[in-house]
Amino acid sequence: MACTVEDNFDKSINSSYYFEKMDFRKRSFYYNAYSSYVFNESLSNLVKEYSQNVLNEEENISFYFPINENGILNIWAHKKMLPIKRYYYDESNNLTEKRSSRFCISNSVVKIIQVQEDEIYHKWSADIEFMLPSGNYATVAIMQLENIMSNLLEKSHEKFIDF
Repeated sequence: MACTVEDNFDKSINSSYYFEKMDFRKRSFYYNAYSSYVFNESLSNLVKEYSQNVLNEEENISFYFPINENGILNIWAHKKMLPIKRYYYDESNNLTEKRSSRFCISNSVVKIIQVQEDEIYHKWSADIEFMLPSGNYATVAIMQLENIMSNLLEKSHEKFIDF
C-alpha cells in the first residue's frame, strides 16, 4: 500500500510523493511490473504483425498468440529477442536499471504421461508434464497446446473425410 490512513492522504500532493515514501522493494516491484508490461506489448505487436494469431481473453486481460508453428517460425525469423529493463535497489537504496534482452519464443518439452477416456464428458483427457523457463505462463502454454492439438485433429478429420 502506497500510503496509510495515518499519512493523512492529501489529494493536492503529487502522487509521486507517496510513491517515493513506499518501501524500496515495493517500488522495485512496480517498476518491474511496468517493464514486463512494455515487453509483453512489444511481443504482442510482433505476434500480430508476423503470424496468424488468435486473440484470447482471460480475466479481462487480452493477449495474442500464434495459432500454428509457421507463425512461430515467422516471428523467430524476424525478431529473436526484445529488450527489457529490470530495476534493483542497491545497498544504499539507490535505484539501478539493468538493460538486457529476452527471447521472443520459449522452448518447452511436453511429455504426455497418460491418455484416457474421460468418464464424465466421454471425451479423451491427457495428463501432461512440462517445464517452462522463468517468466512464462503455464496457462498460456496449455492454451497454445490445446489450439495446436485442435488444429491437428481438424486436419486429420479433413483427411479422413476426403478419403
